Amino acid sequence: MKAALLALALLCQPASAAVIETWSGPGPNACRDRCTLEWAETQLTDDELAQLKAKQEEQPDPALFLVEDGTVFTLMSYFKDGKPIAYRTWTVAALTEFETAWGWDMGEWAFVRLDACGNWAIIKKGTTIPVLSVPKPIAPSVQVFLTPPVTPAPVDPCCVIVVPPVDPVDPVDPSPVPIPLPGLLLLGALSCFAVLKGKSK
Repeated sequence: MKAALLALALLCQPASAAVIETWSGPGPNACRDRCTLEWAETQLTDDELAQLKAKQEEQPDPALFLVEDGTVFTLMSYFKDGKPIAYRTWTVAALTEFETAWGWDMGEWAFVRLDACGNWAIIKKGTTIPVLSVPKPIAPSVQVFLTPPVTPAPVDPCCVIVVPPVDPVDPVDPSPVPIPLPGLLLLGALSCFAVLKGKSK
């Protein structure tokens, strides 16, 4: 009974969360040109090195890779304390846009040199852990439509409809404006004055 309680207590203890390192571009420990290919190859296992050498025989020149947000690296190199070092832990790319790299594709993994910092890395293909989840810009597809010039259809003279010209409409005389009531009263008053003046003579 005590053993069961002890096991239950151990299971209920909080587990320490695993922290995954992220890579978002060149940092203070970037390799630049200080981590050579020859050194980087010594960080591979015998099986990985054999696969890489076979691929290099088949394809001597490295190929272009696009590294996106969420790409998982199982090896990442740096330059620290005056010497190149490599970590065999998971590192996840946290990127807002694509980064480029050059290397060799072995199917399930790729061995690349990142352009941004010169670090050598192993990409674990088929596994992504998006960190920033920023939508990538999509280049608009450009479509060119060539339209032939439009030529008018030939006109058949027997079917042409001629619309006779329309005579301009004669302007209508404006209707007389009635004199307002104060005007009529003024005219009446003036008439009265004229009559009275005539009688006084």
